[in-house]
Amino acid sequence: RMSYALICSSADAWIAAWNECTIAGIPDVDVLPPHALRRVEHQLAASWPPGPYSLGSSAARCAAAILGSSLGGLTSWYAAFKYPRVFGRLGVFSPSYWIAPQAFDLPATMKLPANTRMYQMTGGREGDKKDSEETVENSSRMEAVLRREQPGLRLESVVRPEGEHNERSWRKEFPAAVQY
Repeated sequence: RMSYALICSSADAWIAAWNECTIAGIPDVDVLPPHALRRVEHQLAASWPPGPYSLGSSAARCAAAILGSSLGGLTSWYAAFKYPRVFGRLGVFSPSYWIAPQAFDLPATMKLPANTRMYQMTGGREGDKKDSEETVENSSRMEAVLRREQPGLRLESVVRPEGEHNERSWRKEFPAAVQY
């Protein structure tokens, strides 16, 4: 299940058509499932163009956030790289990095604007012992990659030992992500 809320956007945000980008040389349409691609595209298109009372473009990026959990976390993470001039903040909860191992190469090839904020939360009880260990390991690996390749990124990455792969854990973490 994925849910997106585009808080605001700026008039000059579109960088490239969705089907023209790649992650580590692999077309983005081959990385994310079709339903995830459609959902992101639909949500962004539905919010475009901004209304007459929208924020100015420089302020809009600072306030535009995308958050998601599980596959939605991976999709939100990717959308921040895909549309770096739209999203200034992102929150990823229990991100499914395992489904797209090429995602670990993306931060070296696409730079986020300085002061982009990212809040990443992973639970220590994401599933059975193997799943939990793999999810925490992948989140820690991504944290290391982001710190190395995105020095201007303001990253807060936490592992909640009692956190589970469910809406209750993500809902509990939501205020911290938004406040960050």
